[in-house]
Amino acid sequence: MDLLAYVEPLRRWWWLMIVSVVVTTVSSFFYLQEVPPTFQAGTTLMVGNAIESLNPNSNELALTQQLAGTYANIAKRKPVQDRTKEALGMEWLPEYDARVVWNTQLLEIIVIDTNPERAQIVANELARQLILQSPSSSENQESRQFIQEQIDWLQNRINETQNEIDAARVELAESFSASRIAERQAYITSLEEKLSALQANYVAYQANTQQGAINTIRVIEPAEIPTRPADPNMAIKIMLLAAVVGVALAAGAAYVLDYLDNSLRGRRDIETVLKLPVLGTVPRSPGEPGVAQRVSALEDHPAVLEAYRELRTNLQFLAMERPLRSLLITSPAPTEGKSRVASNLAAALAYAGYRVILLDVDLLRPKQHEQFDLPNETGIIDALRTDEPELDDLLYTTSIPQLLVMPAGRLNMYGAELLNSARMPRLLHALEERADFVILDSPPVNAATDAVVLSTLVTGALLVIDFKRTDRSSAQRAVKRLQQVHANLLGTVINRMPLKNIDYFVYDYHRPNGKGSPQSPNGRVKEAEGVLAS
Repeated sequence: MDLLAYVEPLRRWWWLMIVSVVVTTVSSFFYLQEVPPTFQAGTTLMVGNAIESLNPNSNELALTQQLAGTYANIAKRKPVQDRTKEALGMEWLPEYDARVVWNTQLLEIIVIDTNPERAQIVANELARQLILQSPSSSENQESRQFIQEQIDWLQNRINETQNEIDAARVELAESFSASRIAERQAYITSLEEKLSALQANYVAYQANTQQGAINTIRVIEPAEIPTRPADPNMAIKIMLLAAVVGVALAAGAAYVLDYLDNSLRGRRDIETVLKLPVLGTVPRSPGEPGVAQRVSALEDHPAVLEAYRELRTNLQFLAMERPLRSLLITSPAPTEGKSRVASNLAAALAYAGYRVILLDVDLLRPKQHEQFDLPNETGIIDALRTDEPELDDLLYTTSIPQLLVMPAGRLNMYGAELLNSARMPRLLHALEERADFVILDSPPVNAATDAVVLSTLVTGALLVIDFKRTDRSSAQRAVKRLQQVHANLLGTVINRMPLKNIDYFVYDYHRPNGKGSPQSPNGRVKEAEGVLAS
């Protein structure tokens, strides 16, 4: 299957895609009118104090980034959520997210809500509750204050002791007696021991402060009341998304409908399914009343005229390889319009100068006498009743030169047996001696066995397919039945195809200088004859 085969369902159901896009877009528009806009408020926190250090090391930076990820995870947990709701007196929290700014120690808490004030309050409270979960919480502020006071006192005592040591060393240098020197040395030793004890206490207290601490968290940018929606273009994005969804749904529906559609829908479809060439495409005539349309359609419509001219030309090329003296026109079912194709093809060949005899062998539903407005009192049934029929009495002339028609005749219950008798090949041979082409309008293949039997007596057969109405399985069954008896199935003819689906375009060749030509019936026949004979 080529690319065009995949695109064909979309082209065929283009209107469904347009309707789907319009419906989904309009529905999303009205839905958005009922949905209030959303606002976004965010709080930014800093983990650790590495950024304040003049010489931060890589270990501190990596550790604070890991801590930031941990705090982001804690912020989404139930304990933080419950304490936030309790602090704010709320039973629920709006949608929020806690995330780490990539490759930094920054932590963001983003709250999305339809109420901008509520979004701000919740963001700040979540940050506060997260800080309370950390060692840097302000709940131990009194003990931290006591530690800071002790550090300050120890710092003063260390400075005083250091001064005393320095003064004692000066006195030691000025002493001359042995007792004085020993006394000063003992005093200095005691002061140094005191200094060491003070310094050890100072270091111990300093470890419990936030100076240089890593596992700390604080707010560096509190949330503010948002003044504009989180995404001003959200409505447009949602409508575009709805349109895309509509296209996707329509495309899926098109492929499903195409899969479920069992009809034959054009040249490529027929050639792929039936493995037969399409020798002609006959357009639907404007104002076509139905199956039983007269041959006047060939004369009135240039597009129909060009279609049968194409079919005639293709048959002429086939006749160059193998003579086509007799041609069976049949179809899978009774409603494909085979009788109309048979009569118009016979007329097209006659206009080209060939001697043509048209036989109506469809004894179930004969139509050719209606097509040419002929009586149906005698016909092929009468010709098959005797071994040597008077063909001149059974062939009717028409208004089309070189075209003779033998209707079906008065029907009886033995008609099918007569078609299957040994007289039918002899009759067909006798008619081939009188004409260049013998066209047989046969019954449908799947409706009776007559078409299968007759296909073995002719030099070629054409299968008429009704555009978008002939069932695939029915057509395949008809082809299989004809191929089982080794009928020379030349190809198919697509009937009633819209002009837009036909590969060629037909212009009105018969309006010189843009003026209409005479519209008398005889004038139309002469125009058709001139084109087909060219």
